[in-house]
Amino acid sequence: MALFFDTNHNHKLSSRLTYYKHYIYKEPYNPTEIEINIPKGAKTWDTLSILHNKGILPYPLLTLTGSLLVNGSSKVLAGEYIFKAGTSPAEIMQMLQRGEVVEHKLTFPEGLTVCEIITQINLDNRLKHPVNTSPEEGSLFPSTYHIHKHQDRNQLLIKMQETMIKISSKLLRTNLNPYIKSAKDLIIFASILEKEAANPEEMPRIAGVFVNRLRQGMRLQSDPTVIYGLTLGKFKLDRPITRKDLKIDSAYNTYTRDFLPIGAICCPGLAALEAAAHPAKTNELYFVLEKDGKRHCFSVTYKEHLEHTRRIRHLKRAINE
Repeated sequence: MALFFDTNHNHKLSSRLTYYKHYIYKEPYNPTEIEINIPKGAKTWDTLSILHNKGILPYPLLTLTGSLLVNGSSKVLAGEYIFKAGTSPAEIMQMLQRGEVVEHKLTFPEGLTVCEIITQINLDNRLKHPVNTSPEEGSLFPSTYHIHKHQDRNQLLIKMQETMIKISSKLLRTNLNPYIKSAKDLIIFASILEKEAANPEEMPRIAGVFVNRLRQGMRLQSDPTVIYGLTLGKFKLDRPITRKDLKIDSAYNTYTRDFLPIGAICCPGLAALEAAAHPAKTNELYFVLEKDGKRHCFSVTYKEHLEHTRRIRHLKRAINE
């Protein structure tokens, strides 16, 4: 029995497919920009029907066929999408298959405590699922993160932890601070710099002062460590610290304890971490905040420090009178 093919029919079919791929599947159609949320678990046909009902796709069945012919697959990913005006079925399917969902930004300033970061995450309605973990203080890297709508809050926390581990591990390899022996030490040291510095530029200098104090057997005597010992990062201390506070012995009080505190006092940013690993070379041992609150005045001797402190107090008193 002889077999033969209708070459004319095959040619017509091929021509139709070529026409479809180039003039229907790839032809701009979407009349206006629109934001669509594709629910998790939605099947391809359900997704295409949603887009058709919204006026985004002209022919769901042909779009499905075109995706199979051109991309070899019709699987789509859930999420929040924005389709611009003039988007073709081919471009829409490409976005759906690559998961090109809308990204939102969530920024965490340097120096927040873990408690403050979790509070901010819990208040963000773009995220879902309650936080079910208790990260260690200082373990979350503060930065701007790109998030997706309905992203799991715990996934974001894991991302922040992984980023802190990556950055601190890298800096540890070039560490020049003799009093930092581990990534934990680096984060603790940096967290104190984050709270002490009036601006990022003076962080290496303050780090140098702390190194000098430790080298001479002095205590760090950092006020922010005293404050954290009182609040544990769970609330703001709404008053100035007192001489009595400085004498309250806690695992964080660097007026009563030698070396570094038991843990970090906030989540330090990149500038503080870099300064902790690369302290400035200086012979200074003291610093006091200037009256404008934008920088510190540094001193080599305690006598110089007292003179600067009296001068600043006199200026503040004159302003208030």
